[in-house]
Amino acid sequence: MLQISKCVYFDSAHQNRHKGGKYSQLHGHTFFAEIIAEGLLHTNYGWIVDFSEIKSSIIPIIDVLDHSYLNEIPGLEEDATIPAIKGWILGQIKEKPWWFKDIHIGIVGDLKFKPKRIPMKKHCSELWAFSFESAQSLPQLPDSHPCHSLHGHSYFVKACAKDMETLPKALKKIYDMLDHHWLNEILGLEKATSEVLTFWIVEKLREFNHSPKIVVVQETPSSYCIWREHE
Repeated sequence: MLQISKCVYFDSAHQNRHKGGKYSQLHGHTFFAEIIAEGLLHTNYGWIVDFSEIKSSIIPIIDVLDHSYLNEIPGLEEDATIPAIKGWILGQIKEKPWWFKDIHIGIVGDLKFKPKRIPMKKHCSELWAFSFESAQSLPQLPDSHPCHSLHGHSYFVKACAKDMETLPKALKKIYDMLDHHWLNEILGLEKATSEVLTFWIVEKLREFNHSPKIVVVQETPSSYCIWREHE
């Protein structure tokens, strides 16, 4: 028997009322769902199952979770933790495909302030990087736009400043202001696009007596916003 996996992602907001503390606050994550398929090698096609079949079976279920507030979804109102999300997904699969083995749910990001120093590379400055988890909505967009709804992201931030040695202390202050919060409730982030958030971080660094040179905010694995000091 062979196994293959397919990862898909969904950006959602939730609250973990049972855990308490910051986890009970409205916040969000970029979640991943790793779908495990198992079977024998098809003698003609050379695979277990077509990845497109895996996607067509599971993606409609994942789409219900994506760009949503999980605690408003029937069945997740009181418990929107990772085990509960997995159980909810399994409950939505009325007839499991012959190839279906399991599904693993996780969160993209460090889930704590864990700054990493990224060495200088060719044409790229040395950077400090960290991640944080927040809820977000874009009420300025039409109701039909998926980002209008309350959802969430695991954000990744990279920054370069004149004083790289003390920069992590300033970034920790920013992390504490953003992590496990609803960004729209923070002054200056009422329209919390990546662009607005990037400028906000630049201004906070200046408030904390740092001279930023580069700030990057990555909202999804495939998109980012970058600010560079004007030369």
